[in-house]
Amino acid sequence: MHGFLASVRYCVRLLRKSPGFTITAVLILGFGIGANTAIFSLIDSVLLTPLPYPEPERMANIFMPSESSPDVFFDYPDYLDYLADQHTFSAIGLSAWEWLDVVQNGKAERIKCSLVTTGAFKAFGVPFIMGRSFTAQEDQPGGPLLAVISEPFWRTHFGADLNVVGKNIVLNGYSFQIIGVSKPINSDLLRSSERPIAPKHRGRGQQLG
Repeated sequence: MHGFLASVRYCVRLLRKSPGFTITAVLILGFGIGANTAIFSLIDSVLLTPLPYPEPERMANIFMPSESSPDVFFDYPDYLDYLADQHTFSAIGLSAWEWLDVVQNGKAERIKCSLVTTGAFKAFGVPFIMGRSFTAQEDQPGGPLLAVISEPFWRTHFGADLNVVGKNIVLNGYSFQIIGVSKPINSDLLRSSERPIAPKHRGRGQQLG
């Protein structure tokens, strides 16, 4: 304790004698500590903290860069080719996200929506509160317009209605039938991937997972 107090007194005397030098040194130390903290936080979130999915160490993303854009794009026909030819993964699904306008009770709202194929539910281990995911037969071009809503969206927009499965929700002018309610996910809503939706609010391309 005596040594600590002596160090404090020495620092105070040094600050009085050379305030410019002391302030500069403190700022340099502060920036250095801040930079190290930021780097560690990034490494922790990307490399050390496991993904919030079952068996995250067995998961992988497959990307297809576009020659004309830094975004990542993976179209539906390519996904079908991978699905038919791959023998490595136990489950493979296509996912992307976009902002959509949802109209409910005469009010419009912008929500974050994930576009997924039926394989994504198995790959990510999406747990359901009620209802189901898309079937392989429904997950085809020209199939029915189906949607799965998240638990928070179900509670805030449907009042936790236990009869919500089978009801419709309007997305960008298209009517989708709700077939399930999932546990909280990183989107308000999941919808079938190969379906007609105006592209103006589309996010960063589709990827396999």
